Amino acid sequence: MKIKIHTPKYIYELGLRKNQEDYIWPEVGKATTNDRLFVVCDGMGGHEAGEVASQAVATAIGEWFEQNVAKDSVLTTADMEQAIAHAYRALDEKDPEQKSNMGTTLTAVVLHRGGCLVAHMGDSRIYHIDTRNRIIRYKSRDHSLVHDLWAMGEIFQHEMATHPRRNVITKAMLSGAGRRQEATIAHITHLTADDYLYLCSDGMLEQMDDNKILDFLCGPGSDDEKIEELIRATTGNSDNHSAYLIRIADVEREEGDDNLEDDEFVKSDPVGVEEVEMERIDEKERMENARDTSPSAGQPSPENRRRTIVWLLVLLLLVVAAIAGAIVKTLYFS
Repeated sequence: MKIKIHTPKYIYELGLRKNQEDYIWPEVGKATTNDRLFVVCDGMGGHEAGEVASQAVATAIGEWFEQNVAKDSVLTTADMEQAIAHAYRALDEKDPEQKSNMGTTLTAVVLHRGGCLVAHMGDSRIYHIDTRNRIIRYKSRDHSLVHDLWAMGEIFQHEMATHPRRNVITKAMLSGAGRRQEATIAHITHLTADDYLYLCSDGMLEQMDDNKILDFLCGPGSDDEKIEELIRATTGNSDNHSAYLIRIADVEREEGDDNLEDDEFVKSDPVGVEEVEMERIDEKERMENARDTSPSAGQPSPENRRRTIVWLLVLLLLVVAAIAGAIVKTLYFS
């Protein structure tokens, strides 16, 4: 397939932080309709280490694709893995003695002849939004503690945004040999005109849920106006917040496109539209189950009722045993 895009739009805000630890590729103000790779990284670790890590990784991935991939290529998972391996080496060069404990999250989107290849690590996020049907066709699943707790049923979905350990991530690109974590990589082929690809650091999500993102991006207005709305909506965010917004202009289908690998509707790590709906259903069921199993005023819980029944049975058995003993004793001594 041949994919054309409108001019990419970006957000690159400090928030209430004093320094910028996010980094985007192409660099600020340099993206054009000819670009096919977009990266957003959110750095972490030590004085200035976060900004060094995010810049090193984003730049290394950008340069690897520029030097190793032809524009009309069909990309594979292996291509992305090689680019990330190159970025790990660049990160190690910035911290040769492993003193800085530096690292970064990663989101990367590459448009190519076979569709769209995406990779992520950490809690920065990637969306594929179908504006015509107003649905999220793909949303990367955060590698975070709160997401794992939700997946295990330990917390409700609405608790994730306010959980005291909501900033703990379970995957990141870290400097140092032996600390290589793998990115989640997915393939997207169901692209149509006016779809959006949206990459953002977690700072963009402080006061923004999926429904708000859909409201902003599926509503009226130009791409510039939508970016300005997103910036206004996140002005008071405490963290750095950065994003790339890419709108598909046209997709020319070619022979064999129907056979291309696609992960959007596979129930694996990436979240497709079916899984987004399943999450909503699961959350509703969890809330209903919580109400069903929580004791209301004056009414015992199912667990307490079971305990009461057991104790009644035990008491009944004791009474029966006492009566039987008395009868036997009476017959024996009479």
